[in-house]
Amino acid sequence: MSVLPARSGNPGELALQPSFFTSSLFVEPLREDISSLLCAFSAALQADSQAFHPGVEISAAAPSAESSDVVPNGQLPASVAIAEPFSLFKRLWEEQGWVMLHWKAFDSRSRHSFVRTVCRLFLERTLEGETLSVRAGALFGLYTFFCSQPESSHPPIHRVKYLDIAIDHLQALLKMPIALQSDKRYSSSALCAAHILDYLRYQNVFHVLPASTSQPYIPATLPREIFVPETEPVGLAEESAAQKRPGRPTKKDEARKARAAMTELGRWIDKTNPPEGADANTSAAMAGHPNDARQEYLQQKQTVIDELLSSEEGREALARAQNGTLGRLRLINEQAEKRGKEVGADGPRGTMMRLERAVRDMGTPGREGGMLSLLEGAGMEGAGMPGQDEEGGDVEMAG
Repeated sequence: MSVLPARSGNPGELALQPSFFTSSLFVEPLREDISSLLCAFSAALQADSQAFHPGVEISAAAPSAESSDVVPNGQLPASVAIAEPFSLFKRLWEEQGWVMLHWKAFDSRSRHSFVRTVCRLFLERTLEGETLSVRAGALFGLYTFFCSQPESSHPPIHRVKYLDIAIDHLQALLKMPIALQSDKRYSSSALCAAHILDYLRYQNVFHVLPASTSQPYIPATLPREIFVPETEPVGLAEESAAQKRPGRPTKKDEARKARAAMTELGRWIDKTNPPEGADANTSAAMAGHPNDARQEYLQQKQTVIDELLSSEEGREALARAQNGTLGRLRLINEQAEKRGKEVGADGPRGTMMRLERAVRDMGTPGREGGMLSLLEGAGMEGAGMPGQDEEGGDVEMAG
């Protein structure tokens, strides 16, 4: 009787990376789904209101705040027609399958990024640039999604407890009930919005961030990662569609690779052609000659050195900076010697001796920059001041 081998360990669990939920692969389709939901809610809200007043403008049919629930002609006022805007939104939420959205991510790290991204995309539709019906629907969606996070599940699922919101966005959100109340078509939506905001504030849900102008959200913009599909040269599009077969490459595959290599070589030649009027041996990469860059660097460096040496404060600052750098390099040299490593092309001791001589040479014509004049030969053997020892130390510039 044979014994079947057992697995040596548990298989790994599949989980989406948190960066997926901030990428264009997730953010852009979700924005389209949110737009579809809010458009359906706006249309249903308007149709539900007009059903009680066919052929009559909503603004004209809506009664004032002091009117009763029954008007003289026996019709119900428009406020009663839209007395349950949240119930209407909830029905659309269930019909479009939003109730299953929470089961998209189970891993704690991925789920945290997932919930924060969804809430942020709903929040961006509540700002003042949107219509009142869209803003109300976005608030309903934000509240429904955030407050419907699973609590009693086994194994337990990570639950986000706070909503990040910029202070100016929070102020605009708190003004939404007043804006809805000012339009008689959305008076009932104003009551729902006020109740939702009071509940969220009572639960201390909002984590207030600085103003949105300082980009306080993490990430600052959505989507953060942009998916760019891989493309190939147009001439090889048809051949790239064929699947790669196992085994040795065929002559057709080798010819395709050769054509691709020739195409890349031609692009490189076109890119590196010599500039117009230049020698044929001059590459386009050498358009800015290194000697020109070196001369510009030397000129700018000399300007800085002259400015520093023109005043007592500048000379003291230059001396402090170079002494501090020299001390730091000595410490690095000691640690490298303990580990058996060498620092510098001339060996640890030779390099340090040149740097010490360069510091001592500060003020010498042609080498007045000290370490800043290494390119001009500062610190080279025999370049020190007469009568000075090889062992160097901290230097103070004389006035």
